[in-house]
This record gives sequence, structure tokens and C-alpha cells, in this order.
Amino acid sequence: MLIQTNAPIQHTGWTSLEKTIHDLDEAKMKDCKDDIDTLLIFAGLFSAVITAFLVESYRNLQRDNKVVMVDLLRQISAQTRGYTTTTGFINATATVAVSDPSLPFEASHDDIRVNVLWFSSLIFDLSAASFGMLVKQWLREYMAGDHTSPRVRLRIRQYRNPSLARWKVFQIAAILPLMLQLALGLFFVGLCFFTWSVNRHVAYTSIPLVGVWALLFLSATVAPALSPRCPYKTAFTRRGMKTLRKLLFRIAPGRVLSSLSSMLHWKTVKPLSSRPSNEKDLEESTSGNCDVTSVMFEEEDAIQDDGDDISLLTTLDEMLLDDNLLFTSITQALRQMQADPFDTIKFIFGAVGRRIHEDFPLETTSLPNLQRKLTKSVWHNSVDITAEVIKTHLDQPGRDSHWPDWMSHALTFLFSLCEHTLTEEAEHAILMCLSSRTDPVIRNGAIRIIASHAGDKVRYGHILRQLRGVLAQMPISDDRREILLSIAPQRLGYVPERLVDLVRESSSMDDLELSALLVLLIDCTRTQFGKNEWALGTREALCALMSSSIPIGSEKSFVALVSELMCIKASMWGVVRYVVSVEEKARSVGPTARRIIGLAFTNGSVIVRGQMLEHLTKLMLTYTEGKLDNTAKFNPLNPIRACLLSMHLVDEVPGQLFSDEDDIRSKWRSLWSSLGDAVKRYGTLSKNASEDDHQLAINCLLSIQATDAANGTSKDESDCQDYWRWLDGFKVEDSLFPDELIIALRFFIPTKEYGRFRRVRRLDDSKSDVGTDPRTRLD
Repeated sequence: MLIQTNAPIQHTGWTSLEKTIHDLDEAKMKDCKDDIDTLLIFAGLFSAVITAFLVESYRNLQRDNKVVMVDLLRQISAQTRGYTTTTGFINATATVAVSDPSLPFEASHDDIRVNVLWFSSLIFDLSAASFGMLVKQWLREYMAGDHTSPRVRLRIRQYRNPSLARWKVFQIAAILPLMLQLALGLFFVGLCFFTWSVNRHVAYTSIPLVGVWALLFLSATVAPALSPRCPYKTAFTRRGMKTLRKLLFRIAPGRVLSSLSSMLHWKTVKPLSSRPSNEKDLEESTSGNCDVTSVMFEEEDAIQDDGDDISLLTTLDEMLLDDNLLFTSITQALRQMQADPFDTIKFIFGAVGRRIHEDFPLETTSLPNLQRKLTKSVWHNSVDITAEVIKTHLDQPGRDSHWPDWMSHALTFLFSLCEHTLTEEAEHAILMCLSSRTDPVIRNGAIRIIASHAGDKVRYGHILRQLRGVLAQMPISDDRREILLSIAPQRLGYVPERLVDLVRESSSMDDLELSALLVLLIDCTRTQFGKNEWALGTREALCALMSSSIPIGSEKSFVALVSELMCIKASMWGVVRYVVSVEEKARSVGPTARRIIGLAFTNGSVIVRGQMLEHLTKLMLTYTEGKLDNTAKFNPLNPIRACLLSMHLVDEVPGQLFSDEDDIRSKWRSLWSSLGDAVKRYGTLSKNASEDDHQLAINCLLSIQATDAANGTSKDESDCQDYWRWLDGFKVEDSLFPDELIIALRFFIPTKEYGRFRRVRRLDDSKSDVGTDPRTRLD
């Protein structure tokens, strides 16, 4: 059923077809007309030249009256000289033979040959010009038409087009240049005869020059018979040369053909049924080692062969060097042709090399240096094409499990030393290579290539910066840990076992290199926000951060990370364990951890500080309740170290906060109370205090004493020489630190040290109502 509409009918189909056909016809006609225009110009100039010669030469074909007069005068002169005089007589003794003017004139053979050749040359020249004008009129008539309808114009074209082939219009046009060449040849031959008859010395010059021209002309004419790629072709001789080529190829010996194909760059192929499957077979077929019949690779074969399309695109890029065209049309053509990955990577390297005006070979020994050589758009588009090739290969179902050589070149290019970052497409391609879900052969090969380029601090730092976006997309932190450890041996000189090994020499590392590594470790830690159980990769990443010397440029982001973690209840233990763990190997190396935690606390608002204190208090309560006793899950905690850390936080906060913020003050009291219980439990479990615990407890007590003095709970050291006067003025409720904490810490210091601390001494003084035996108190 037809649907009736009032919309106008758009004849877009006929219009498009007619325009396409008209453009093709017009291009073909234009080429032919241009050739004829050139022919007409040459014919005009040549006819003028040959006419000048004919004006002089045709006179030799008839009797010259001036010559006859000269002969008669010569005869009279001779007779006059021959007279003898005697008495009364004059005798003529000389006799001169003079041609009889009445006899018919006969031109010399040389003059006849010259004039025949030159007149023939002029006739061929003018005939070619005449037919050239006719052909131009025929072509104009073929394209003429007054109709506006595309469909009608196509009908007229369909009516006229067969006649062009049937009446040999283009073949006639192809003969015209040959007629001019023939006219030129006749003229040169006639010129040789002419100079020979006039002056032999001139002939000795002209004849060799004409011979050289004839040799070059014949060689250029016959050359297409030896190679189908020879560009010395004409429309008239194309078919004849092809036939002659096939004939020569059949009768020439195989060894001769092999030599000629190498010299003239022939491309031989097997019959379609036994086409070479690889380059080795192709070489065997060319050398004659393979029992196949080789055939000439003709232009018609090139039309059907898509194996050389990469060279085609390379040629186009060399000609144009247009970045926009490279990453639009040429890139689309690459996608459509589905070229071999190696050829595509080679093309990309070539395109980059052409733009940096340097040789850019395929190699994996070092990272290419493209600093300040490529524009951002060229770099991004180049890595996008490279990434697409990698992804297409990895997404192929049922592909072979092996590491292709071209992928080494591709990954090396993606990690080139360049100031521009990788695109999302490139990062995703690298992620596919490094993911734990990828074929192990591909993953190990990618890690091996990346690690091979990380031998110095510049390249190592650059690779880390390029990997940031890749690792950020990995959901599993242990995968990130494995990759960071795998690419580090070349840089460190040994195989690291933990992430903290990467920053063990951080003080000697370049700031850029260290910052790149720390950024990756920070990103790795951020993935654990809100999680109760941390993966090994996250724990080691934070430990490495806490053990590293932090560059000024990276400190702000690291402090922000620690602040965020400490504000999350589930993450508090993950941060402070690197300061408060019992085992040395579980703690961070150096003072960085305590300093960063202090900065995170100091830089936070009152609310943030309150949250940190609450979470630290809950952590101590959790320890006191025995919920952290599972050593397989938690590192053993030392509450004395936690107390010392808390004292460090006190030192970092301005003193006035303790008096102005009642809420904060109460949270501090809760923390010290929970610390007292935790230290008491730790003392009970420890039984015998270690020397390390002795020193830690002494440091805590010294810090508590200094803090009490700073907050007005006791007088300055100079005013506190009288212990009893201090004791009279001291009130426990005015201090942030409860007696329970002092009692718990007292357990870990030797008795001889009691006198150094007023709060400890107070506990033993008879005026105090607190028990004197710390062990009794602990019980």
C-alpha cells in the first residue's frame, strides 16, 4: 500500500548518481583536453621551426637563376683570359665547358632526401594539430547538454558513452602524440642528412646527439615491457606493452627473472590457489626455490591487493603532513582496512618521525625522547591509535597466547618521554595489559617492558607519573602493589619485597621521582576509605608513605589523606599502627609518621580534631576490651607509644584551646582516661617491662609534666623548687591527665626515677590519699 503525502519528491538518488558520473567523465575529458592543448602548442612551435628550415632547403629542388648567371660570367671571364693577339688576328685558345641552360634541372639526392623528410615531418605535425582540434570538438559535444533533469542527463550519457569506445575516440587522441613524435623523428633524420651535405664537421656533432635522443626515446618506449611499475607509459602503447611483458615473462629463464625482479623491484605472486602465507614463502617463490609459477604483478592485481595499503597511507602522509588529515581520514582508513598490528605501529612511528624531523625507528632499548617535539593533539591522537591497536588485539576471541614483538614497540611508545599526559584510551589499553584478569603472558610481557625502561630516576619517575591514571582504575590494591614492586628492580638494583623498600632511600631520591611514587601510594591508600579490613597493598602503601621523606610539594596532599583517614573510625587503626605498634617491623621508618599525624591534627578544624580524638579514644577502649588481641589480624599495640603520640598532638595545638574549648577539653580527658586503662592493661600483659617501654614511659611523664606547667596547673620550673608548695597548690581536676594514667606509666619506670616527676612523687607522698604501691594499684 502506497502512503500518500504532500511532501515534495526529492530526487536525491538520481542527482547523486549523475553528479558522480559527471565528475568522472569531466575528469577524464579534462585530462584528454589538457594533453591535446599541450600537443597543439608543441605542434605550432614545431611547425614554425621546420618551416624555417624548409624555406632554405626547398630551393635546392629547382634551378637557381642566380647560379646560372654566375656560371655565364665565369665562362666569359675564362674566355677573355684565353685570347692571344697577332698581327690582324685575335685567337681564343681557352675552352670552358658550360652547362646548357636549356637542359632539364636535376636536384641532388641529398637535397631530395632532406626535403622529403622535412616535408613529411611538417605534414605529420599539421595533421596531428588538425585531428587534435577535431577531438576537442568531439569531446565538447559529448559533454554538451541543455537538459536540467539528472535522470535525462544520465540517459543522454548512456546513449553517447558506448560510441566513444566503438568509434575509438580516445584511441585517436592517443595516436596524436605519436604522430608528433614521428614528425620530430623525421625532422631529426633530415637534419642529419642536411648537415652531412653542408659540412661534415657539423654533422659529426648533430648525428651523435640525434642518436642519443633516439636511444633514450626507444628505451623509454620499451621500458614498460620489462616492468609493470615503469611509469613511462602512454595510452596508445599500454596494451601492447602489457602483452609483450607477459610474453617476455613466459620465455625468460627463471634465474634471469629473479635477477630482474630484484633489480627492477618486481612484485611476484603465486597463483590465487597457492598464494604465499607468509613473507618466507614469498621470498622462496621469488628466488625460485618454491615450485610455483610466478606471474607479473600488474596494475589490475594492485587493485585487488590490499597488502600495500599501509604504504599508500604513508605516501599520503609524507606528501601532506597534515595533522588534521592524519587523525581523521587516514586514521579512519586504518580502522577500515584492519591492517596488521605491526604495520600500524610502524606507520605511527613513521608519522611521528616525519613530524619531529628525525629518524624514529622501531626499538625497545630506550624510551623515545619527545620532550617539546610534538604538539598535544599529535601526541594524544598518536597514543589513541596505538592504544586502539592494543585493545583490538587483546579483545580478539581465541587469539594465540604469546607476546607479539609489535606490542613491545607499542608500550615503549606509550611511555615515551613527553610532557603531555596519556589519554584515557591509552591508560585503558595499558590497564588491559597489566590487569590480573589478563593473559599472564601478556601481563608479564608488559611488566617486563615497562621495568626495562625504569633504570634511572628520570625515566622511573616519568613511568610512575604515566602509570597514575592506570593504577587508579585498578580496584584491587594488591595488583597495584605487585606492579610497583615489579617495575622497581632496575631502579633499585635489587628485588624489593615490600612497598616500604621503594622509599628506603627516599632522602637521596629526586623530588620529582619521589613525588610521583608518593602520589601513587596516596592513590592506593584512598581506595580503602571506610573499609574495616585493609588489603596488603594498602597497608604497605601507607607504611611506605609514613616512612618516606615527604617533599614539600607532596606534603599537603599527604596530610589531607591522613586527616581524612583519621576522621573515619574504621581507618584510625590503619593510620596510628605505624606509630604505636609493638613490633619494629610493623612501624614506619623515621619521624615522618608522627610529624604527618601531628600536621593533620593541627591543620584540622575544631570539629575535625574532635573526631580524631574520639576515634583515638575508641581505639584505646577497643584495645582495653581485648578486641585487638588477634595478632593474626592486628599488629600488637603499645599504648605507651599511643600516649606519646597523643602528647605530640598536645604539643602541636596552641595552649589556649584547652581553656577556650570545653568540648575539646572533655574529649582530651576521655582520651587520657582511656589511655590510662590501656597502659594499665598493657602493663598487666607485659609482666616484665622492656627497656624500650622504660624510656617511652619516661618521655611520656616528662611531656605530661611540661604540659601541666604550660597550662598553669603548676608553676614554672624555677618557681617549683619547693615541692611542698607545689603540692599544696596542685589540683588533679585542673589537669588534663588523670592519676590513673600516671599510675599506669609509673609501672614502667625504675623506682629511682620517681623523684624526677612531681606527679609520681605525689602518688607516693603520705599526704596523698593515693596508694603507694603501683603494683597494688594495677591489681
